[in-house]
Amino acid sequence: MKISKEEAVQDLMSAADNCITESDLREHFEHIIFGLTVDHPKVKLPREVGEELDQFAASYVDVLQFAYHLYALHVTEFPALVNWLCSAERRWMIIDAFRYGWEAEPEAEPEAKWYVKAPESWKADDCGVDWLHKSSRGGVDLYSHTGESDEQFTHAELKKYHLDSDIFTLVPVEDEK
Repeated sequence: MKISKEEAVQDLMSAADNCITESDLREHFEHIIFGLTVDHPKVKLPREVGEELDQFAASYVDVLQFAYHLYALHVTEFPALVNWLCSAERRWMIIDAFRYGWEAEPEAEPEAKWYVKAPESWKADDCGVDWLHKSSRGGVDLYSHTGESDEQFTHAELKKYHLDSDIFTLVPVEDEK
């Protein structure tokens, strides 16, 4: 029998009111307490961290032993797990994942990016500038300084540099420019 904490409290209160003998009360309490289960959700972890956790945790049964050895991890054996354990909060998450299990965080979809075509009025006869680039000093430039990736703008960058106006032509990166 599985019951929630709230149901257990209600049952215990009514048992205390209705039981005649102490042994009746003890029996009723045991029935309720052993019926309690706590449903802990699985901890969401990056898949790589969870898989290394499974490898590391395979040799431990006791949560205290696991927690003790968690601090002695070697970066060469479990690089993702060691790098992820940079805060006390994350250490508790790993211990909870050991106790209750883990599931992979949803994979983040790559952020959409666009190429931005320069307006015709910006083009000089001799320079042949077609596409805008991110400047190495911040902002927008007509010439590339780092390569093709500096031509790709995220939605936030389009807003930041005011490239979302009608004078610019936006071409999604997955399309050919």
